[in-house]
Amino acid sequence: SDARAVEAVHALHAMVVEAWGGPVTIAYGSAAHPRVPVAVAEAPAGRRVVIASYLLAPGFFHDRLHQAGADVVTEPLGPDPRLAEIVLDRYEAAHQLAATS
Repeated sequence: SDARAVEAVHALHAMVVEAWGGPVTIAYGSAAHPRVPVAVAEAPAGRRVVIASYLLAPGFFHDRLHQAGADVVTEPLGPDPRLAEIVLDRYEAAHQLAATS
């Protein structure tokens, strides 16, 4: 529902397409379309379907990804230490900006 989030998803999609080289479909767990179960159901027959979770933590929405019928669902991003580094970098940048304002 946030235009910046949609933009970020499309940027990530472009990076995944470039790295993967195969078909990649964007789908959403809530507030946007297509929904994940629809995208999984529309995948070509016989193709392995992998959901690359863009969620921060396990819970309700991650459980729903597992229920969508894909062959594989990646773990949430939260346990990855690089995520903490991004948060700290952004905090530091905001702090520096506030100090100079």
